[in-house]
Amino acid sequence: MRVLLACLLLVAAALKLHGLMVGASARDSLLSSPAAQFAVAEIEILLALWLISGRSERLLWWAATGFFGIVAGVSLYSALLGRTSCGCFGAVRVSPWATFAADSIALALLVLARPRAAGVGNTSASIPSILKVVAGTLACAVVVAAVWTAAFWGDPVGGLLRVRGEPVTLNPSTVSVGTAEVGDSRTFTVFVTNRGEQPIRVTGIGSCSCSVGSQLPLTVPAGESRRIDISVMFPDRPGDFAGRVPFFADLRTEPIVFWAFYGRANDSRNGKV
Repeated sequence: MRVLLACLLLVAAALKLHGLMVGASARDSLLSSPAAQFAVAEIEILLALWLISGRSERLLWWAATGFFGIVAGVSLYSALLGRTSCGCFGAVRVSPWATFAADSIALALLVLARPRAAGVGNTSASIPSILKVVAGTLACAVVVAAVWTAAFWGDPVGGLLRVRGEPVTLNPSTVSVGTAEVGDSRTFTVFVTNRGEQPIRVTGIGSCSCSVGSQLPLTVPAGESRRIDISVMFPDRPGDFAGRVPFFADLRTEPIVFWAFYGRANDSRNGKV
């Protein structure tokens, strides 16, 4: 059972890190931000290694139960909000109801496999092992955090982009366009930042529901930002909607960055909201 849970955690961590490296779709949740995804992946890897080792069984049981209890709560919260994916597996979209079911099964297995209370002698004998595991886990977390901070101090997004070899960011990268009537449009301001060492010439976007007028092409010098106003057209049918807008640059066939948006279209004239 420990190995099964460890494999689940390692798969989830690997998919999170893969999503960060390849540029997973932007989401509107704080827990889906790059910093949060990296931190949760780190915890999952450490807990998986602890599960494989099997050291300090009772402390391990409490740690695993607490972790799966928290992620089950997050999955349930995401499901009740109506989200289509909780971001638990990076770029792979999995229903929050499915992840909540998986976390609940893991919790049930942990409850069934709860270790028996140890005697006084065994408890005192296990204290050094508990201290070693706690110290080792904290040391690993400190080392990883120190390396990440030293490399990308004050700019975790920029650091992530340097790892991926992508020099451009958008702020904000994801926008709620709110609620409006079908066919209406709204304009939002986005800042394009060039974190590379060479100028970037943004040549256009690829979207049939968004427009930037005559603002493109636009050259963004190294280390600077430029403003772009994007107009979003609400769809002709009522209901929730979302989209991604790819930005293109000179001499590149693939998008350099994506801007994501979501909202809701109403048709109050026909009584549809």
